[in-house]
Amino acid sequence: MGTGSSPARQLLAGMARKGLLVRLQRNKYVAESRLLESRFAAATGIVKPSYVSFWTIMNFYHFTEQVPAVIFVAASRPAKDVELPNERIKFVRMKPSRVFGYEKYKGGTIAEKEKGLVDSLLFPRYCGGISEVAKCLVHAWGEIGRKRLVEYALRIDNRSVVQRLGFLIGHFRLPLPKGLEEKLLKNRGRGFVKLDPAKGKALWYSRKWRVAVNIPYSSLEEWKAIV
Repeated sequence: MGTGSSPARQLLAGMARKGLLVRLQRNKYVAESRLLESRFAAATGIVKPSYVSFWTIMNFYHFTEQVPAVIFVAASRPAKDVELPNERIKFVRMKPSRVFGYEKYKGGTIAEKEKGLVDSLLFPRYCGGISEVAKCLVHAWGEIGRKRLVEYALRIDNRSVVQRLGFLIGHFRLPLPKGLEEKLLKNRGRGFVKLDPAKGKALWYSRKWRVAVNIPYSSLEEWKAIV
Protein backbone atom coordinates (compact mmCIF):
# COMPACT_ATOMS: atom_id res chain seq x y z
CA MET A 1 0.00 0.00 0.00
CA GLY A 2 1.46 3.36 -1.03
CA THR A 3 0.31 6.94 -1.16
CA GLY A 4 1.44 10.27 -2.50
CA SER A 5 -0.98 12.77 -0.91
CA SER A 6 -0.14 14.47 2.38
CA PRO A 7 -3.48 13.77 4.17
CA ALA A 8 -3.26 10.12 3.19
CA ARG A 9 0.32 9.91 4.43
CA GLN A 10 -0.72 11.38 7.77
CA LEU A 11 -3.59 8.93 8.06
CA LEU A 12 -1.38 5.94 7.31
CA ALA A 13 1.33 7.16 9.66
CA GLY A 14 -1.27 7.47 12.40
CA MET A 15 -2.52 3.94 11.73
CA ALA A 16 1.06 2.69 11.94
CA ARG A 17 1.52 4.37 15.33
CA LYS A 18 -1.60 2.56 16.55
CA GLY A 19 -0.23 -0.78 15.35
CA LEU A 20 -2.81 -1.23 12.61
CA LEU A 21 -0.23 -0.95 9.84
CA VAL A 22 3.45 -1.80 9.51
CA ARG A 23 5.70 0.67 7.69
CA LEU A 24 7.89 -1.04 5.11
CA GLN A 25 9.44 1.99 3.42
CA ARG A 26 8.61 5.63 2.93
CA ASN A 27 4.96 5.84 1.84
CA LYS A 28 4.69 2.03 1.81
CA TYR A 29 2.62 0.27 4.46
CA VAL A 30 1.03 -3.13 4.90
CA ALA A 31 -1.73 -4.29 7.24
CA GLU A 32 -0.26 -6.25 10.14
CA SER A 33 -2.69 -9.12 9.52
CA ARG A 34 -1.59 -9.22 5.86
CA LEU A 35 2.06 -9.22 6.91
CA LEU A 36 1.52 -12.27 9.08
CA GLU A 37 -0.37 -14.04 6.29
CA SER A 38 2.26 -13.43 3.62
CA ARG A 39 5.57 -12.06 4.86
CA PHE A 40 7.27 -13.06 1.63
CA ALA A 41 4.81 -11.08 -0.48
CA ALA A 42 5.37 -7.99 1.64
CA ALA A 43 9.15 -8.40 1.47
CA THR A 44 9.36 -8.92 -2.28
CA GLY A 45 6.83 -6.20 -3.04
CA ILE A 46 9.30 -3.48 -2.06
CA VAL A 47 11.83 -4.06 -4.86
CA LYS A 48 10.98 -5.66 -8.19
CA PRO A 49 12.28 -7.96 -9.40
CA SER A 50 13.32 -9.63 -6.17
CA TYR A 51 12.81 -12.95 -4.43
CA VAL A 52 13.28 -14.57 -1.03
CA SER A 53 16.49 -16.60 -0.90
CA PHE A 54 19.54 -17.57 1.19
CA TRP A 55 19.01 -18.78 4.77
CA THR A 56 15.32 -17.85 4.78
CA ILE A 57 14.47 -20.05 1.81
CA MET A 58 16.64 -22.89 3.11
CA ASN A 59 14.48 -22.92 6.23
CA PHE A 60 11.31 -22.65 4.14
CA TYR A 61 12.29 -25.80 2.23
CA HIS A 62 13.26 -27.57 5.50
CA PHE A 63 16.90 -27.95 4.48
CA THR A 64 17.89 -26.46 7.84
CA GLU A 65 16.25 -26.45 11.23
CA GLN A 66 17.64 -23.00 11.95
CA VAL A 67 15.04 -20.22 11.89
CA PRO A 68 16.71 -16.93 10.93
CA ALA A 69 15.22 -13.75 12.36
CA VAL A 70 15.78 -12.15 8.96
CA ILE A 71 13.95 -12.42 5.66
CA PHE A 72 16.79 -12.43 3.12
CA VAL A 73 15.73 -11.02 -0.24
CA ALA A 74 17.85 -11.13 -3.39
CA ALA A 75 17.15 -7.81 -5.13
CA SER A 76 18.00 -6.33 -8.51
CA ARG A 77 18.90 -2.94 -7.00
CA PRO A 78 19.99 -1.55 -3.62
CA ALA A 79 17.36 -1.11 -0.93
CA LYS A 80 17.46 -0.24 2.75
CA ASP A 81 16.74 -2.97 5.26
CA VAL A 82 13.30 -2.89 6.84
CA GLU A 83 12.68 -3.45 10.54
CA LEU A 84 9.47 -5.37 11.27
CA PRO A 85 7.93 -6.10 14.68
CA ASN A 86 9.64 -9.47 15.09
CA GLU A 87 12.14 -9.72 12.26
CA ARG A 88 14.04 -7.78 9.64
CA ILE A 89 14.03 -7.73 5.85
CA LYS A 90 17.59 -7.78 4.51
CA PHE A 91 18.08 -6.90 0.84
CA VAL A 92 21.09 -8.47 -0.89
CA ARG A 93 22.05 -6.69 -4.11
CA MET A 94 22.44 -9.04 -7.07
CA LYS A 95 23.54 -8.24 -10.59
CA PRO A 96 20.49 -8.18 -12.88
CA SER A 97 21.90 -11.18 -14.79
CA ARG A 98 21.83 -13.18 -11.55
CA VAL A 99 18.18 -12.48 -10.79
CA PHE A 100 16.64 -15.69 -12.11
CA GLY A 101 15.48 -19.05 -10.83
CA TYR A 102 12.50 -17.87 -8.79
CA GLU A 103 8.76 -18.53 -8.79
CA LYS A 104 5.55 -17.02 -7.48
CA TYR A 105 4.34 -17.87 -3.99
CA LYS A 106 1.28 -16.36 -2.29
CA GLY A 107 1.60 -13.01 -4.00
CA GLY A 108 5.37 -12.88 -3.63
CA THR A 109 8.38 -14.56 -5.21
CA ILE A 110 10.75 -17.17 -3.80
CA ALA A 111 13.91 -18.86 -5.04
CA GLU A 112 13.68 -22.33 -6.46
CA LYS A 113 15.49 -24.88 -4.32
CA GLU A 114 18.47 -25.03 -6.65
CA LYS A 115 18.78 -21.25 -6.94
CA GLY A 116 18.62 -20.81 -3.17
CA LEU A 117 21.60 -23.15 -2.84
CA VAL A 118 23.56 -21.40 -5.59
CA ASP A 119 22.88 -17.97 -4.05
CA SER A 120 24.08 -19.30 -0.69
CA LEU A 121 27.29 -20.62 -2.25
CA LEU A 122 27.84 -17.18 -3.77
CA PHE A 123 27.34 -15.36 -0.45
CA PRO A 124 27.64 -17.92 2.39
CA ARG A 125 27.42 -15.19 5.03
CA TYR A 126 23.75 -14.75 4.22
CA CYS A 127 23.10 -18.42 4.94
CA GLY A 128 24.83 -18.75 8.30
CA GLY A 129 28.29 -19.48 6.88
CA ILE A 130 29.75 -22.21 4.70
CA SER A 131 29.12 -24.99 7.23
CA GLU A 132 25.40 -24.18 7.20
CA VAL A 133 25.41 -24.06 3.38
CA ALA A 134 27.09 -27.49 3.34
CA LYS A 135 24.43 -28.91 5.64
CA CYS A 136 21.66 -27.49 3.47
CA LEU A 137 23.23 -28.97 0.34
CA VAL A 138 23.31 -32.45 1.85
CA HIS A 139 19.75 -32.25 3.17
CA ALA A 140 18.53 -30.95 -0.19
CA TRP A 141 20.30 -33.51 -2.36
CA GLY A 142 17.42 -35.96 -2.64
CA GLU A 143 14.90 -33.24 -3.51
CA ILE A 144 16.67 -31.11 -6.10
CA GLY A 145 17.28 -31.33 -9.80
CA ARG A 146 21.02 -31.95 -10.02
CA LYS A 147 21.24 -30.92 -13.67
CA ARG A 148 19.41 -27.69 -12.84
CA LEU A 149 21.72 -27.06 -9.87
CA VAL A 150 24.79 -27.34 -12.09
CA GLU A 151 23.20 -25.20 -14.82
CA TYR A 152 22.37 -22.48 -12.29
CA ALA A 153 25.87 -22.65 -10.82
CA LEU A 154 27.29 -22.01 -14.29
CA ARG A 155 24.72 -19.38 -15.22
CA ILE A 156 25.44 -17.24 -12.17
CA ASP A 157 28.87 -16.67 -13.74
CA ASN A 158 31.07 -16.93 -10.67
CA ARG A 159 33.97 -19.39 -10.55
CA SER A 160 33.94 -19.48 -6.75
CA VAL A 161 30.44 -20.95 -6.78
CA VAL A 162 31.48 -23.68 -9.22
CA GLN A 163 34.56 -24.58 -7.20
CA ARG A 164 32.82 -24.57 -3.80
CA LEU A 165 29.97 -26.66 -5.17
CA GLY A 166 32.29 -29.20 -6.74
CA PHE A 167 34.35 -29.47 -3.57
CA LEU A 168 31.32 -30.01 -1.32
CA ILE A 169 29.79 -32.59 -3.67
CA GLY A 170 33.08 -34.48 -3.63
CA HIS A 171 33.61 -34.12 0.10
CA PHE A 172 30.21 -35.60 0.90
CA ARG A 173 30.42 -38.12 -1.96
CA LEU A 174 27.08 -37.00 -3.27
CA PRO A 175 26.07 -38.89 -6.42
CA LEU A 176 26.42 -36.76 -9.52
CA PRO A 177 26.40 -37.96 -13.14
CA LYS A 178 29.89 -37.88 -14.62
CA GLY A 179 28.88 -35.47 -17.36
CA LEU A 180 27.75 -32.89 -14.81
CA GLU A 181 30.97 -33.19 -12.84
CA GLU A 182 32.93 -32.61 -16.03
CA LYS A 183 30.93 -29.45 -16.68
CA LEU A 184 31.87 -28.12 -13.26
CA LEU A 185 35.53 -29.06 -13.72
CA LYS A 186 35.71 -27.31 -17.10
CA ASN A 187 34.35 -24.10 -15.57
CA ARG A 188 36.75 -23.78 -12.62
CA GLY A 189 38.75 -20.63 -12.27
CA ARG A 190 42.51 -20.70 -12.76
CA GLY A 191 43.22 -19.68 -9.18
CA PHE A 192 42.25 -21.03 -5.81
CA VAL A 193 39.18 -19.68 -3.99
CA LYS A 194 38.47 -19.76 -0.27
CA LEU A 195 35.99 -22.35 0.87
CA ASP A 196 34.80 -19.91 3.53
CA PRO A 197 35.15 -16.30 2.33
CA ALA A 198 34.83 -15.05 5.92
CA LYS A 199 37.85 -16.94 7.27
CA GLY A 200 41.59 -16.50 6.92
CA LYS A 201 44.36 -18.34 5.13
CA ALA A 202 44.15 -21.88 3.83
CA LEU A 203 45.00 -24.88 5.99
CA TRP A 204 45.22 -27.17 2.96
CA TYR A 205 44.24 -27.22 -0.69
CA SER A 206 41.96 -29.24 -2.91
CA ARG A 207 43.87 -29.22 -6.18
CA LYS A 208 41.07 -30.98 -8.04
CA TRP A 209 38.61 -28.17 -7.32
CA ARG A 210 41.15 -25.39 -6.69
CA VAL A 211 39.69 -24.64 -3.31
CA ALA A 212 41.71 -23.19 -0.45
CA VAL A 213 40.23 -25.08 2.47
CA ASN A 214 40.36 -22.72 5.42
CA ILE A 215 38.25 -24.92 7.69
CA PRO A 216 39.97 -27.30 10.17
CA TYR A 217 40.04 -30.89 8.95
CA SER A 218 38.27 -31.97 12.14
CA SER A 219 35.35 -29.71 11.22
CA LEU A 220 35.16 -31.26 7.77
CA GLU A 221 34.97 -34.69 9.36
CA GLU A 222 32.14 -33.48 11.57
CA TRP A 223 30.33 -32.31 8.45
CA LYS A 224 30.43 -35.88 7.11
CA ALA A 225 28.26 -36.94 10.03
CA ILE A 226 25.46 -35.01 8.33
CA VAL A 227 25.25 -37.60 5.55
